[in-house]
Amino acid sequence: MPPEEIVDLYLSNVAQDEKRNNVFRLNCSSLSCSSLWMPDSGNEGLGLVQTDVSVVLALPLLSEKLPLMITPSFSHKQFDHKSYNSLDLYNTGVNFRLLFPVIDRKLSFDTAVSVLYCGTFEGGNRKSMCYPLHVAGIWNVNSQLKLVFGVAHLDRNNEYNWLPIGGLIWMPNPDFNVELLFPAMKIARRLTYFDRRDTGSKQNFTGWVYGMFEFDNGSWNYVKKGIEAKIDYSDVRFIIGYEHRCASGITFGVESGCAIGREFEVQGLPKYKPDTGFFIKLRVTL
Repeated sequence: MPPEEIVDLYLSNVAQDEKRNNVFRLNCSSLSCSSLWMPDSGNEGLGLVQTDVSVVLALPLLSEKLPLMITPSFSHKQFDHKSYNSLDLYNTGVNFRLLFPVIDRKLSFDTAVSVLYCGTFEGGNRKSMCYPLHVAGIWNVNSQLKLVFGVAHLDRNNEYNWLPIGGLIWMPNPDFNVELLFPAMKIARRLTYFDRRDTGSKQNFTGWVYGMFEFDNGSWNYVKKGIEAKIDYSDVRFIIGYEHRCASGITFGVESGCAIGREFEVQGLPKYKPDTGFFIKLRVTL
């Protein structure tokens, strides 16, 4: 999971038995790093530079059919406005996620809880700790269609404290993937241009192009020079991206899009609504 997103399901990946068993049999791990740049534009703009690092440790719990994912993560957000100094906010912690099948593999449950520090690394304040969690069910209608339902608790003191999780995952063939989920939707298409089937050799890499819609927000306890306040930020993002998966296991990704409905609020001050922001994001997974 990218560490600062509300709920990071990627259920179409973890719900495939063959892939899941291969991953957990090896007890493997993956390192993911990403960087986002959203420049400050106009008098009502708000710039954002974001860096995320996470490591997914995939371990079997009692058996390969009961996987446990442990994800330590670190995230840094730097907000910039022409009239103010830059503001540095951090999230760091660990996520524990368990996916287990019931009812003869027709139904699976996805549960997760995180222990996160959300603040400025100044002062040991318990208010900077939060414990978000989610519980979701995955109903396998058939080999192509999955239904998802659940709820997420973000452990925040605003209107986004509880969010529903719901939608469907449709995979009509290995080259097309539709995830109509809330709070993140994704439609992906594999580019067959990279196939090398005509030569009889094994495919060396795969390219995917996709479109996404996601709801993103964060909450931090700001402590600096004796000042303490809650800070909340949220936006809605429309994204177009490309992902390149190499045979070596390394994945490169690039995304571009816009963030609308942006809200930035400091406790005790009026809510600030920045202009639409345009961004680019780079990502690599090892």
